[in-house]
Amino acid sequence: MSREIIPGIFTNINSTTDYKDFYISYCWRTSDYGCVTTAIVIGQMKHFYILNGDHREHYSDNLEQCLEYFKQNDDLRNKYSDKLD
Repeated sequence: MSREIIPGIFTNINSTTDYKDFYISYCWRTSDYGCVTTAIVIGQMKHFYILNGDHREHYSDNLEQCLEYFKQNDDLRNKYSDKLD
């Protein structure tokens, strides 16, 4: 699918799914991070855990499970991501 940007019209570069204390952000634009990315964003962008690729189907409303999935896929962590201790 191609995306056409028309001058003067705002085009979303990501989609988000909001939960109680965090949200999941999927960014299809590759110019920001070098590829499509999926991020767990906690506390008004206090923590930003980014994986390369589309991982939305693996995330849920359970933050602990999301963070565990992130840890298990550390080899896909984007270079701009926060590190999870």
